[in-house]
Amino acid sequence: MFDIWKPWPVRQSQSLPGGWGVTVDDFLAAVSVNLIWLPAARLGLI
Repeated sequence: MFDIWKPWPVRQSQSLPGGWGVTVDDFLAAVSVNLIWLPAARLGLI
């Protein structure tokens, strides 16, 4: 979802040169998911 929706830092990272834009885009999307998923899992919400 975050890779498709592209919240703030993920969208801007696509403008990096070469293949770095695609790589950093995917990495930041994964980090964004983990920033939400891990605390929710620890609180027992998921």
